[in-house]
Amino acid sequence: MIYPILYILMYYIFGIIIRRYFYITVSSALLLFFIIFISTFFIKGWLRYVSFIFAVLGLLVCANSMSNADGLNLDNVYTVEALIKHKTILKNGTTRVLLRADKVYETDRHIDVKLNLLAYIDDAQVQEYERITLEGEFIELEHDGEFNEFIYYRARKIDYKFDILSLHDKVEPTAFYSIINRIKAIAHKALWNKLPNEEAAILSAMILGDRDNLTKATQELYKYSGIYHILAISGLHISILARALHFIIYRLFRNDKAAYIVTILLLGLYSFITGNSLSVVIALLMYILRCVARILNRDYDLLNNTSIVAMLILMYEPLYLFDIGFLLSFSSVYGIAILREPILRVIIRLKPPCSFFIVNIFASSMAVTLFNTPVIVYNFYYISTYALFINLVILPATGFIIMFAIALIFTSLISGHIAALISGVLYFLLKFYEMVARGFSLLPFFIINIKPPEFYTLFIYYFILIALVLFENSMRKRA
Repeated sequence: MIYPILYILMYYIFGIIIRRYFYITVSSALLLFFIIFISTFFIKGWLRYVSFIFAVLGLLVCANSMSNADGLNLDNVYTVEALIKHKTILKNGTTRVLLRADKVYETDRHIDVKLNLLAYIDDAQVQEYERITLEGEFIELEHDGEFNEFIYYRARKIDYKFDILSLHDKVEPTAFYSIINRIKAIAHKALWNKLPNEEAAILSAMILGDRDNLTKATQELYKYSGIYHILAISGLHISILARALHFIIYRLFRNDKAAYIVTILLLGLYSFITGNSLSVVIALLMYILRCVARILNRDYDLLNNTSIVAMLILMYEPLYLFDIGFLLSFSSVYGIAILREPILRVIIRLKPPCSFFIVNIFASSMAVTLFNTPVIVYNFYYISTYALFINLVILPATGFIIMFAIALIFTSLISGHIAALISGVLYFLLKFYEMVARGFSLLPFFIINIKPPEFYTLFIYYFILIALVLFENSMRKRA
């Protein structure tokens, strides 16, 4: 089957990569455009020209994202009026804030520019969505070093760091933002009052997207066990929450379309409350496409819809292509879309002595592991040997943890006794997670550290993987 959006996405990504890694001159641009156009002759019809246009578009959009066209003098002191979009209290007591500066002044001169800023402030009492007036200096994001600060923060639409010299004024959040802060405070209080610190921090990461309180030991245990993904709000979390919301709303309205629409609106609010992280936005867009397909009575194609969402994200911000969160999210989904069915068919032919539910989880876990292991190896230089088996044990319980955590937040407002009972269940489930991860960590070759592979080896790996899938499909059609 031909997927036009997949071809278009590939050429769009090609354009982004060219601009990211190569300095473009007029002569080199003409040569690259010629090479791209020649390559499109392997594609037939209108898709050839559309693919070429999107390759050029990817190059131009990436160039725009990497440019500074605001005309600021970084040696001067500026006054900015900004909205606090997110705050994090660091372990040293300093507060890190993400600011949306909509008014910038150089002495008395207003500069018509809107910027997203990263700053550190000593006042821990500032609230999210509060408006503040600051005086300070803009600092460029750094390109050099092992950690490319420029690419990482630009992908998150952050233009500059801001060195705060003084804080002049604070304005309370509006009524809507105050309600959002109140909801987050209630959820945070329910988790931290009813559970020990370590378990509360894990659930805060899973439900609220707040990973700042996780200990280094917990992060390393989950990371090397191959289950760090459950500490981020991902497609798994959103799908579980969406199914629960749709079930409840459908029982109230008895209208499937209304249930889908209300569920999407509630998930959008949840995404906003948790900070609109990339993984949540990806999962929400995937769910919206699924709902649209159901409402229009169309078939849902995971590979096609994944490519649509990837295209939307990269058109919004092309530098997400170089973000590890983006790569892991989409490598996991593409793994399921491309590999899960062939793996499932192979396993069923072997007639394993277990239920289809277990086989399905195993096939999904293997598909994800095979597809995102190269991404992990290329970025972190290790292989989690037992990740597949750990996920097989861990994943079935994740849905229960998410639902119990949400129930804990709501019951804490009604009955302390019921909330205490639910918190006890959550505590033992999280301890079970820890016991499984620590148990596997005692086995030999738990982690295999390797040298960073050459970039071309990744292409060879994925080429072999897809070739095997095509071979399995051809054998199935012949049989």
